[in-house]
Amino acid sequence: MMDSQIPHTCRAAEIENLEASLARKVREGMTDKRGALLYGPTGLGKTFAMVAAMKAISRAMPSRQFGPNVILDEERNTVCKFVDWPEFVAGLDRNENATSQLFAWRGPLFVDDVGQEHFAASGYKQGWAESIFEQFVNRRTGSGLALWVTTNLMPNEMRDRYGERAMSRLAEHCVLIRLEGADRRLTA
Repeated sequence: MMDSQIPHTCRAAEIENLEASLARKVREGMTDKRGALLYGPTGLGKTFAMVAAMKAISRAMPSRQFGPNVILDEERNTVCKFVDWPEFVAGLDRNENATSQLFAWRGPLFVDDVGQEHFAASGYKQGWAESIFEQFVNRRTGSGLALWVTTNLMPNEMRDRYGERAMSRLAEHCVLIRLEGADRRLTA
């Protein structure tokens, strides 16, 4: 199930390893809503929590469908897809089919580090990646497809960068989970 883009520090992620209040919110994203927007400062475990949800959803998929068909990613033999957003944006100039492949994905999708794309993309143009993300959110949420997103941006910053429509749809479609505290990487 493990995707090569998943950070090695998250390989052991399990919902049981999360703090109780965070685990409860993550489970809500798996049941009541069609995903979650995990946001807050760097180093609080947003990606770890998202990967824990991804693993739990993957285990449950044979008895549960997200859409008319359970679609397997034949390359990795998984029902969930993890996308490192900055890496995805940086690779768009090398892979013209990447956007259509991502838009076509029907299974649960886990998008990490939204808002950091300007650091990874050579030749980054203001508005380009933002427009792709807004279209992507609109299509996923409009189709009722599971979407999990992590970001260091606050919801008002997401709205300012990606548009009112994208943030509104994320808020309607996903559980909003704010993580707070000190950077765990620095205090470990």
